[in-house]
Amino acid sequence: RRDIFILPSSRSGLNVFFNKIGYSTVLGPNFSKPISDYFDNLFSINLNNRNFEFDMLIKLFENIFNGKISIESGSKKIIYTPDKGDEIIPIENAASMVSELAPFVLHLLFLINRRSDKSWLKPPLLIIEEPEAHLHPKLQVQLMEIFAELTKHNVKVILTSHSNYMFNQLSNMLLKKEIAPEKVGVYHMVMTEKGSIVKPDMQATEEGIEDHNFAGVAQKLYQERLETYEALNEDTDADK
Repeated sequence: RRDIFILPSSRSGLNVFFNKIGYSTVLGPNFSKPISDYFDNLFSINLNNRNFEFDMLIKLFENIFNGKISIESGSKKIIYTPDKGDEIIPIENAASMVSELAPFVLHLLFLINRRSDKSWLKPPLLIIEEPEAHLHPKLQVQLMEIFAELTKHNVKVILTSHSNYMFNQLSNMLLKKEIAPEKVGVYHMVMTEKGSIVKPDMQATEEGIEDHNFAGVAQKLYQERLETYEALNEDTDADK
């Protein structure tokens, strides 16, 4: 057995829903199990069970959004407290970047590895959909570094992403030997006539990961720019 934690996509919207509507309304047959489990975990947070194992990572997050994330003991509402001033901001009124990252922070603070007495459990599994949502590219790179650091704490991380920045950062970390290839699995999903399949063309190696997903789009845009420049130069020469 293992503890499994899922952070679904559209976390900003889910957090607003949770804070505005409340836990009792959330649960029900109209919600998928990942979303119900997500709300269950948030509602189960006990402020007295603060986990100190990830303090270094928590500090990185707090530096990113210049404040602290917590949850009210009574209402269980997620709140954000900026470093400057003493204002307490409900998560639905915070920046979308803060709202997207808040559940990740809360899981590190109170949920992941909190059951240290159950050593027979397999390493916890953290599944995150679209972690790059609403993040500047610089922050996406930092987030990938945090994920890599999290694996050193015996946490298995699975993420789905469309971020070229996160992909390239992971590839660079492999090249710099900051993470071992056997610690990384890459699954390139492509759509075929028979449905979605995994192409084995983006394996992690000591030299990084070959880009068979994002590179084609970048090359197409670059070629389009060159052709546009050529066309503009031809028009300029014709006007002379």
